Amino acid sequence: MRQSAVRSDHAEIAAHVLDAIDREAAAAGLRECCGALVGTVRGGITRVVAFEPLENAAVAADRSYEVRADDVLRVQRHWEDQGFDVVGFYHSHPAAEAVPSATDAMHAVPGYLYVIAGERVRGWRTEAAGEPFTEIRLRSVTRG
Repeated sequence: MRQSAVRSDHAEIAAHVLDAIDREAAAAGLRECCGALVGTVRGGITRVVAFEPLENAAVAADRSYEVRADDVLRVQRHWEDQGFDVVGFYHSHPAAEAVPSATDAMHAVPGYLYVIAGERVRGWRTEAAGEPFTEIRLRSVTRG
């Protein structure tokens, strides 16, 4: 993942991606859905242009999510030829607020954007392992 050291307090995310994540979360019911966010990071701003749903490999998928490394690698390889990277991940909190849980924090990769769908869809980022998350405003973007 290519990333800039300076980070913005917001991320741009394609409107169709936000809508699809919200629909996927609703359809997953009491299981956490999850997937990869695809886009770019330039000038400190994360821009999400696509997403790839991934299988939730967690044993307790009703309260956590886990993505397989080989699935992430497959997504990365598919998109890198088009000039995009995996810039983060999304998942749902079907029975909780859209804030990172202790489990989310334990497994977070610093610098990635984490989008969580709960009562609404919210964005988060941590800059270092063990550091608290900062909420990132998600700016819905429609490109014509």
